[in-house]
Amino acid sequence: MNERIAQWLTRVVGTMWCAYGFLALATVPIVVPAWTPVVQFISSGVLQLVLLPVIMVGQAVQNRSADRREALLLKLVEELCANENLPVPDAGTPTTEGVVQ
Repeated sequence: MNERIAQWLTRVVGTMWCAYGFLALATVPIVVPAWTPVVQFISSGVLQLVLLPVIMVGQAVQNRSADRREALLLKLVEELCANENLPVPDAGTPTTEGVVQ
């Protein structure tokens, strides 16, 4: 349940619509200066202390899902290559820049 909530929040917060919402929130004190403490509480209390750790959990869950899909794909390629008597393609050697050589 927690992982699903984290994934959902990660997907929602990772949109331009959410970025527009945060921009609108940041401009509220310009329009209504009396609301500055409320905006500061929301931005520092809620967004930084709650939302960022939840997003990190959501990204970790998404990474684990991607790793599982990659492992299944590799297994499928190996099985297909074995059935067709083909060599398994080498993924290459990753470098420090992340480029495969």
